[in-house]
Amino acid sequence: MACRAFNVTVKDVKATLANVKAEVAKAKGSFSGDDTKGTITINGVVKIPIPFVDDVTYSIKTLYTVADKTITITNDIKTNSPDRVNCEVIEKQIRDWMK
Repeated sequence: MACRAFNVTVKDVKATLANVKAEVAKAKGSFSGDDTKGTITINGVVKIPIPFVDDVTYSIKTLYTVADKTITITNDIKTNSPDRVNCEVIEKQIRDWMK
């Protein structure tokens, strides 16, 4: 599902993107780009410890562009559980990484 683009205004683009890169690494994702544009990809599985309930799988591709101190982010999400992994959840996580 394609998500709406959103903007985050930051004080220091390089420091913010360095933090995001570290968080993406913790999530076992990939980060490629610089302080003007780039891509983040995270794939994963959340195990559900309930019999007969499928695990949550997801693939998130994020594109970002930078203009001055504003980072514009667009996410594309593929998941078998859109109630758990959705645009709002991913936007909140990315905003938290950029604080």
